[in-house]
Amino acid sequence: VSIESIDELMVKLQNTEQALAEHPKLDDLIYLKNENENLRELLNDKNACIDNLVQQNNDREWSLGEHRQWLRDCNDR
Repeated sequence: VSIESIDELMVKLQNTEQALAEHPKLDDLIYLKNENENLRELLNDKNACIDNLVQQNNDREWSLGEHRQWLRDCNDR
């Protein structure tokens, strides 16, 4: 085996070791991407719930306004 091929093998070994060292970083990125997607979905669900509650509140305020007007009309008779 020549010195040149040993050097080439050493470079390949170092490259392989570096790739293995970076592999967990890729796993971390995939995990964080999935976690980010989960949090976005949760946030969207909560926003939908808030929108629903706001709509219910608006409907009740409108209904209350109608009842107040009905009471005023009854008192004015």
